[in-house]
Amino acid sequence: MLKPYVYVLVRQDISPAQQLVQASHAALEAGFRFTQPEQTASVIVLAVPDRDALQAAATRLERYGIEHHMFFEPDFEMGHSALATRPLHLPKERHLMRKYPLFHSREANHAAG
Repeated sequence: MLKPYVYVLVRQDISPAQQLVQASHAALEAGFRFTQPEQTASVIVLAVPDRDALQAAATRLERYGIEHHMFFEPDFEMGHSALATRPLHLPKERHLMRKYPLFHSREANHAAG
């Protein structure tokens, strides 16, 4: 059996603290919506620059039949802030996610530099 992976895409135009919160919201809500895999899924957090890029990613996932949950943050006029996929097992599904860079916190980069 292939290991499952859940991919979370989070906007980079919001504060690092909100990136953490919004990615967590999306992953939690996706966990409620999708069938639990037989083994624990790995979570891969990826980045998109802004709301438009998040919407484009959602549209792309829909086009390829990848179910996902896009989280809507009603506070701060943020709108859609992050999304999480259903657990992906197949290499061809996982390959679609390579388009998006791995998430990294801007604060972590400043602290390291």
